[in-house]
Amino acid sequence: NTINRTICQGQSLQVGSNTYNQTGTYTIPLKNSLNCDSIVTLNLIVTNASASNLSRSICQGQSVQVGNKTFNSTGTYVEKLRNNNNCDSIVTLNLKVNPKYLLIENGVTCKGLPYQFFNQSLASPGVYYQSLNTIYGCDSIYELRLKVTEISRMSQFELCQGDSLKILSRYVKTSGDYYDTFKLPTGCDSFHLTRVTVKPWTAQHMDTVLCIGDSFVYKNKAYTKPGIIRDTFFSDYKTTCHQYYFVHLDFTPCDTMNECQRILIPTGFTPNLDGINDKLAPIVKSEKVNILNFEVYNRWGQLVYNYFDDKNGWDGSYKGDEAAVGVYSFQLKYKCKEKLYIKSGNVTLLR
Repeated sequence: NTINRTICQGQSLQVGSNTYNQTGTYTIPLKNSLNCDSIVTLNLIVTNASASNLSRSICQGQSVQVGNKTFNSTGTYVEKLRNNNNCDSIVTLNLKVNPKYLLIENGVTCKGLPYQFFNQSLASPGVYYQSLNTIYGCDSIYELRLKVTEISRMSQFELCQGDSLKILSRYVKTSGDYYDTFKLPTGCDSFHLTRVTVKPWTAQHMDTVLCIGDSFVYKNKAYTKPGIIRDTFFSDYKTTCHQYYFVHLDFTPCDTMNECQRILIPTGFTPNLDGINDKLAPIVKSEKVNILNFEVYNRWGQLVYNYFDDKNGWDGSYKGDEAAVGVYSFQLKYKCKEKLYIKSGNVTLLR
């Protein structure tokens, strides 16, 4: 009998009572089932475990597969596999992963002067890309963030009449456009426009009609005859410029008026806590007039005073704070001799 066998290193083959684990040809006497001599020839091949080394260089994002495993990081890896004879095979992988690069450049150029980026001439701000290869053949990205410096800028200022603005080494007092040239750190010329607007003093007019015999008190002085009161309001420039103020006074014989018309609304008041004209209220000159309601609204239509809340008149406040200087509208409802009357108009708040 002849037996041909191939085994892996570390394995063995038993024939009869003998064990074999070396390559060779063996003649083995045995006893068969009839107890007769039987000669067996064994041709044995012992296959050594194979070993191999792999060196690989890849780019970031790529990978190498050994057996059923995937590798994508630099390092040395030892893997045990099966060869064609189903014996152990040792594979040593030496892997190098070469990086990709993202290079970022911040570029600045003047308006009208193109910026050279590889083979491109760029004149507009933006982000631009260029693909490159490293010495290992890996793709890399070059990113340009381009800023284009403008060559002109503008500032605007508002002045009150009589004031001045300093621009570099000069003072200006009149409305107009003023130009100056600057050199920016980038080397670009910058033309700076300063636009100045001068606001004149405004004039406030208030017409007041009173009954003959009454008086109009303004700044501790009583006026009993028709005329014009002139004054100037000086502001701190935070909200407005100075103002001229004119009060036009007129007096009418209220006794000759229809009884139902003997009710007047001042066209202005000054709630400055000086005890004079501090509150706004209807002036009633007839016992026949019965006030139903008197309401005052600001320019946004918000109710700032209601007669039902305080019959003493409006003190010029709104929600606990001083109401702004300006023009307010009012609506007056009253009855006289069983007839309903409605009056509306404007009133000026001054301080």
